[in-house]
Amino acid sequence: MMDQELINMMIGMGAAVFGWFMRIIWQSVRDLQIADQKLVSELHMFKEHVPVTYVSKADFAEILKSINTKLDRICDKLDNKQDRSDP
Repeated sequence: MMDQELINMMIGMGAAVFGWFMRIIWQSVRDLQIADQKLVSELHMFKEHVPVTYVSKADFAEILKSINTKLDRICDKLDNKQDRSDP
């Protein structure tokens, strides 16, 4: 009779330890799911702000073309200025 009680106690303690580990694992999974949902929502917010905050490639190319045109005109003016100053 004593052996059966000891076996029952060991099985009960083993089940309690197993249940405790499972509870910890379940809580960790839930925490990871919550963190994942938070990251997904932050990513969606980031995707909404990117087109507003940054310059598009086409706009950047147009601005760069404008700057190059102005620099070319400045260079041409300097070249003409240098030609006039030669005696």
